[in-house]
Amino acid sequence: MAIASPVHASSGWQLIWFDDFTNDTSLNTNMWLVDQGLSACNGNNELEIYSNSPQNIKISPTLGLRLIATNIGNNVLTSGRILSMNIGDCTGVANTNMTPSFVNPNGAVEWRAKLPQGFGLWPTLWLMPREQYANDQAVEGPWPNCGEIDVVENDGQEPNQVEQNLHYYNGSYSSDQPVADVTQWHTYRFEWYTNQLDWYVDGVLGSTNSVWNPPPGYAYPAPYDAQAGGFYIIMNLALGGSYTGYPSAASVAPSLPAEVDVAYVHVFTLGDPPDPSLSVSTTSSGLVISWPSQSVEWVLEQAKSLTNASWAQIPATQYQTNQTQTFYTVPPPLTTNTFYRLFLQ
Repeated sequence: MAIASPVHASSGWQLIWFDDFTNDTSLNTNMWLVDQGLSACNGNNELEIYSNSPQNIKISPTLGLRLIATNIGNNVLTSGRILSMNIGDCTGVANTNMTPSFVNPNGAVEWRAKLPQGFGLWPTLWLMPREQYANDQAVEGPWPNCGEIDVVENDGQEPNQVEQNLHYYNGSYSSDQPVADVTQWHTYRFEWYTNQLDWYVDGVLGSTNSVWNPPPGYAYPAPYDAQAGGFYIIMNLALGGSYTGYPSAASVAPSLPAEVDVAYVHVFTLGDPPDPSLSVSTTSSGLVISWPSQSVEWVLEQAKSLTNASWAQIPATQYQTNQTQTFYTVPPPLTTNTFYRLFLQ
């Protein structure tokens, strides 16, 4: 079992899909589809045109993925939006070379991101159900019957809180969580259990919900039982629209350019807990990885990647023991993903 730092993690979570954008030189179009065109298809009355232009979507070795909103002239606003689905919501154009990725029940998704501030800005990291494009709706029916999960969205005039939402048949759920300046790097995580949904910021549980309406003809926990085959990932920087109070393009333009920066996206599944179990906690001194003491000899190892990982043993002299619990404090700075496992020697 591998545990990633510096993010919140629990024993039993297995990393099954990821993109660490700071390791990329360009957007991996085998993993992501760039949605293009007018945003009118989503019903939010947004102002932007989504574009695949390099001025709207870039990859930086320090900032990772950059979704940039800009005024290209005469208050014509463009921005970036990418999906882990192989067909675009707005255009219906398919990427036949792409393998889509989905988040499912007993799964989790995690982003490390910086969000912009400014009038009319609407950065969003969210999940929508895999759609049956023959009739343009998921199996449970059209939105909101099919469900929507907003892991994090932010009004560009709210620098110290984010919103976490669900949309479902004849109802919705919304909760705010404090954040110390959304323009700085934070880790946003969503954990999806069969009948409970949990949202975290920097490892702190912000909200949890287990009450929603199933669509007509379906039983709870639909639509969050992913009968359509999972939910895909969307990342975008919207402009204006219902969430920000329907401003005009002229009033939003002074906030531009603006950008969402994403260091990585990780998707997990909840498997059987390892033996012995690693657990992770955060303290004022950093990240602490701990596990029960064992009668057999285990060693703690670390690696920089789960793919073709070369595991290196951490010297046992660096472990600390407190009664029956053994633990290792990850030294700062916690800026690079590192994976840990206990290995039977």
